[in-house]
Amino acid sequence: MSFELDIAEALERARTLAAQADDEAAKDAYLAILRRDPTHFPALNELGTLAYSGGFRSAARSAYSQAVRHHPDNKIARVNLANLLRDEQDLAGARLHYEAALAIDPDLPEAHQGMAWVLDELGQENASEHWQRGYSGHAVVSKPYRGIGIGAPLLMLVSARGGNIPTRCWARVQ
Repeated sequence: MSFELDIAEALERARTLAAQADDEAAKDAYLAILRRDPTHFPALNELGTLAYSGGFRSAARSAYSQAVRHHPDNKIARVNLANLLRDEQDLAGARLHYEAALAIDPDLPEAHQGMAWVLDELGQENASEHWQRGYSGHAVVSKPYRGIGIGAPLLMLVSARGGNIPTRCWARVQ
């Protein structure tokens, strides 16, 4: 079996485990990939996302930082690290990575959305251009269902500038 095929199969297994909300097994599967290829972008990025969604910010920061270190021209790596930094109130660090993402792709809505938040928090007047470019035509966000059993569809209406409904820890109660 070739190295690339083996990695592809391992990545598919990790993704399946993550989709089933088997976070510990998914983490182990991503780490197994990274032991074979420490620069593998999908494994670094998805491990970071898994850690971040589970509230393990330090682990997410490590994975996203490695992704940026090894793939500095990857706009997704930049935005994911920037979002985490923004969430941790490291506005200068977040701004740096949003700017880098926008240098790679000047039309990237997620980078404009994040930059709008950062500039607004910093009290800068030029946030409105980023609000417009980030949310105009890009206001709907879909999240995949993670778990076993049947998921319940949910429509949540929020403002572009946020709200006060904490949704990060919502889980299906059986």
